[in-house]
Amino acid sequence: MALTGTSSLAVIPSRSEWFNVACALISKFGVTSAWNVMAIMGHELYPTVLRHRGMGAAYVVGRIGAICGPFMKNLTATYGLAVVLVMYANLSFIAAILALFMPETKGQEIPDTIEEAEHVIVSHSSSCLHFTPSPLLGIASVSTAPGRDPEFLI
Repeated sequence: MALTGTSSLAVIPSRSEWFNVACALISKFGVTSAWNVMAIMGHELYPTVLRHRGMGAAYVVGRIGAICGPFMKNLTATYGLAVVLVMYANLSFIAAILALFMPETKGQEIPDTIEEAEHVIVSHSSSCLHFTPSPLLGIASVSTAPGRDPEFLI
């Protein structure tokens, strides 16, 4: 998603048609990849008793963007292409940052009950990386949890 946001912003100052098309294709690749990752990883995050409801809600929220898509032409005509691309880039960067806080599912059992899912969330927040917001530009700094070896980051 960060790649999608970056390629959306790169189009704004460019006057080259082939560069704009290449950035648009990179953005499309990023959005399509994110949709496919959501389809796969989303099922692993929800417990069995809530899996279909949770994925249904995720798909509904995801389709809100598809519903708003045709209106972006009107927004572009009114305010210019730069406003729309900055909006797309900001949403992509927010999604990329939020994805950093998702728990790791590799080698884990898929939770069956809500209690098991809560345990996965608690164990994830206490054993992985800690993100602390920086006052400068809102950039997050990364540190390891106390007692964890920082070599696993290399």
